[in-house]
Amino acid sequence: MSSITVSTKNNYETVDVQFTTSSTAQYFTFLIRRDINIFYLVMNASKTSITQGMVVIPYSPVTRSGTYYAEVYSQPYQIAEGGVNPYQPGLLETIQRTMTLVASTSFVYHQNYVKRENLTTAQGKYCSCVPAVHQKGTARNPYAVCAKTTGTTYRDCWKYYDYHRMPSEILRDYASGHGVVVSGKSDEQIAKEMDEWRRGKLTAL
Repeated sequence: MSSITVSTKNNYETVDVQFTTSSTAQYFTFLIRRDINIFYLVMNASKTSITQGMVVIPYSPVTRSGTYYAEVYSQPYQIAEGGVNPYQPGLLETIQRTMTLVASTSFVYHQNYVKRENLTTAQGKYCSCVPAVHQKGTARNPYAVCAKTTGTTYRDCWKYYDYHRMPSEILRDYASGHGVVVSGKSDEQIAKEMDEWRRGKLTAL
């Protein structure tokens, strides 16, 4: 069994990866990802120590809410030092296409994406509720649902969202609803555009 500790801003979460394989491969790739975003990538690792090898992408602490995957792939050959560009577009797709997945586990990280310093507890809950309910698409009127659930309403939630911590699916739904094109963009790109959108709206007040 191999074990790593995934550090986050507010907690520590241990991801245990167990695997047995009949693969005759000598080398393995280990990564942590959320969707197509890779937070840790080690190549040329051995079966006995999947986190020891050539570090292509140093570990980046998990900060955005969502489901993360720890995956192990068998490599067809040893990869030369410097042979992989960590900034290569479609890197995850290339790994998935050219290597064989032999182990995978997942964990969920929850991070509060509403800055609540100037909000009441009920207002903070309301602001968290609206985009989450809207993204699920199960309610005709998310505002009414959240008002009933939290006992309050609030018009200026947009001022207090940390778009860099929003779960990917909620961020993309919220941004799309405010005129931001999300197709083909990373979550970080979308979050930066939403920051610009908010600055523009504040300037116009």
